[in-house]
Amino acid sequence: MLKGLQFLGNYTAQASYDNGSSQGSNEYILGTNLNGVQNPNNTWAEYSHSAFDMPQMAQGTFVYQIPFGKGRLWSTGSGMLDTILGDWQTSGGYQWNSGQLLAFPLGSGGQHTAPGYSSRPNLNAPLKKNPGTQGVMVNGAIRGTGYFQNNNAISQPADFQDGNAPRVLPSVTAPGTKNFNLAVDKSFAIKYRKDMTLKFRWETYNLFNHVQYSAPNMSPSYQVVGGIATTAFPTSPAHTFGTITSQANSPLIQQVSLRLDF
Repeated sequence: MLKGLQFLGNYTAQASYDNGSSQGSNEYILGTNLNGVQNPNNTWAEYSHSAFDMPQMAQGTFVYQIPFGKGRLWSTGSGMLDTILGDWQTSGGYQWNSGQLLAFPLGSGGQHTAPGYSSRPNLNAPLKKNPGTQGVMVNGAIRGTGYFQNNNAISQPADFQDGNAPRVLPSVTAPGTKNFNLAVDKSFAIKYRKDMTLKFRWETYNLFNHVQYSAPNMSPSYQVVGGIATTAFPTSPAHTFGTITSQANSPLIQQVSLRLDF
């Protein structure tokens, strides 16, 4: 603590690998989530980054006792004013992350597969992310040039063939998030009742009202050329591969509370 200020910060850079995982799911069999296996006879081919892998995270929190009031750094000399202005405290936290790695869902898209098998696409070159936030779907139309620079790097496997794309892309993440929350509170002692305290608290979530975007659609549609499905085709609103269609967070939220402790 430094003159009423407490601060805590942390940063994590990490990587997680497995051959079967999903976000928000605990349905595992021997460490493998069989709902996401392309070839049930070759689960080792599923080894990749985890679906919940987030390469970088940082967080900072603080509590600050504002130095107004009797016996503090700044005092008005008036008992009433010191009571009103004193004993205020503010606290908050900032969170940032680089975004989760992106995963390909399973599906055939018209391709013939054996019973019990599905496939991911072929990845003919590493997918590259456009700079900034691109490819946001607004009112049924795509705003921007797409989340990826090279959608044509994706193609559909031949019939009864597994796609070569990894379960989770190793280097492309969903949009990262950043959020700042702030709270201000004050405790009022109840005169003649030392065992009672009235506490006022004002809280904000997403104080700066930043929009955080969800992950882009990772289910490719395919352009048919000469009767062969070849490349991802996101240029029409009907084909939304590489577009963002939802917001991941809530707008600014504020709440005020009064609490009586006794």
